Amino acid sequence: SLLPEPTEQSLGGVLAIPFAATHRFPSDTTDTRYAFKANKGDALWIEIVSQRAGEPTDPRVRLQRIEVLESGDSKFHDIANADDAQAFSDGAMNLRTTDPTINFAAPATGDYQLLVRDLDIGSSLRPNQSYTVEVRPAKPGFDLLAYRVFPNKDVNQTRCFGTNLFRGGVEMIRVFVNRREGFNGPVFLTCEGLPDGTSATETVIAAGQTQTQIAIVADEDASASTNSIRIVGRSEDGSLRTEASAATIQWAKGGGRDFVRTRLSTSIAVSVSDLDVAPISIAPGANAALETKPATSIKLPFKLTRREGGTSPCTIRARDLPAGVTAADLTIAADKSEGEMELKIQKAAKPGSYSL
Repeated sequence: SLLPEPTEQSLGGVLAIPFAATHRFPSDTTDTRYAFKANKGDALWIEIVSQRAGEPTDPRVRLQRIEVLESGDSKFHDIANADDAQAFSDGAMNLRTTDPTINFAAPATGDYQLLVRDLDIGSSLRPNQSYTVEVRPAKPGFDLLAYRVFPNKDVNQTRCFGTNLFRGGVEMIRVFVNRREGFNGPVFLTCEGLPDGTSATETVIAAGQTQTQIAIVADEDASASTNSIRIVGRSEDGSLRTEASAATIQWAKGGGRDFVRTRLSTSIAVSVSDLDVAPISIAPGANAALETKPATSIKLPFKLTRREGGTSPCTIRARDLPAGVTAADLTIAADKSEGEMELKIQKAAKPGSYSL
């Protein structure tokens, strides 16, 4: 386990906020109780760390308000139950945890309690697993994870994949966002440290979305180079700024293994080749952001640059479309170099800035 040794902090009485304590789960499904005081309107972050620290656990936490009756007895009012804190994926990169979290605004001044238990008590586990419980004022923010996507729409074809950016070519970096502690806004992404002769436009992960892709494009005359890049996300008002952690595919699916294995890496590298030229380059026909409104449609123009070997038809498909927006595939014939994709915006589509 990556957790510290369990503390001797008493589980009885009322704890002062902020507090953090490490203990061991009982060997059965008995709840462990933590009581604390909070004032009306206090924005608090409650978090259990166990599975993320390598423990074979599935914690659950229950939050209650304690009402003391005239008789002296206590009445418990359920406020929240939390199990898994996050679960989002693109099929290859799975960002899941069984550790629970609660973002909590106290409805009244008074006493509250947490009831913590481990739902995973299989007989093959150790007698006791450790966990840390933390209650503190919320600090809204977000974490980012970025990795180079294998160029195939079938997740079962995912493989370990390096970088070799052709002149006139493009490489895609997928970025996930994990919003936490009450932050629910969009995240704007930029690339820093790109090799000379390459570029990437600012991209946004809209509110309600968990991922997007950044396109790194090489110029026609880009020089050979290799750089470690940084992907930086900021909140809309600029008050929050976070650099993405890098990840990579470690193992593909194979005989006897029906999952893709991933790991963190030290950086994201971009390598440009001056000996290779992309046979087809695809670019929007208009660089400016498109603006529209619900219950309408809008045309997104595309332009192809064809070079030696680039004589095939080209099918363009939109991904990361916002909810309420649809777009049919666009096929540009072998003897054509331009086309338009129609985006249909439903009446229920939520206004905002989106990247696709």
